[in-house]
Amino acid sequence: MRKILLLTTCFLVSFLSFGQCPTMNVTLTTQTEVDNFAIQYPNCTNFPALTLSIESAAGSDPITNLDGLGLIETLTGGLRIQNNATLTVLSGLENMEMLPGSGLSIYSNPLLTGFTNFLSPVSDDIIINIADNPNLLSLEGLPPFTKLKTLRISDTGI
Repeated sequence: MRKILLLTTCFLVSFLSFGQCPTMNVTLTTQTEVDNFAIQYPNCTNFPALTLSIESAAGSDPITNLDGLGLIETLTGGLRIQNNATLTVLSGLENMEMLPGSGLSIYSNPLLTGFTNFLSPVSDDIIINIADNPNLLSLEGLPPFTKLKTLRISDTGI
């Protein structure tokens, strides 16, 4: 009986531990959703989802910072930041490392001017696409990288 109870307890602990991160694509559309990410997923440090998208919904609580995502240490899939009319600086993800094969897309953020403590050192073989960010004048603030699979920059102030 004790073995069954012990096995059941171990199973529940394992299930709850794995349940701390979403396992599918996640799209955050409001600042409240970004801020509440750490509350909703308090132990989510290794993000296994395919893509994490940060995209303000029209007429809603606009996204102004990414500080609520600061607990994420590794990202397996893609990080897409797009259509955020009030986001001026990408910061708050200084603990996040993008693993090999992952991708970073930054599109259509008209007030974006730069990066501050944006990502931890980036792994090799990632894809970076930056487009339609007219006020982005520099890539300063992005972490150093030694080898990229793809780097595309268009329609920016760079």
